[in-house]
Amino acid sequence: LKESEVQMNRETISKTPEIIVLKPAL
Repeated sequence: LKESEVQMNRETISKTPEIIVLKPAL
């Protein structure tokens, strides 16, 4: 992943904690 994509993923995870449960591989 590009650094910008990683940052976007971190922001998404921080906004939607369910992602941590549903997609722990991310």
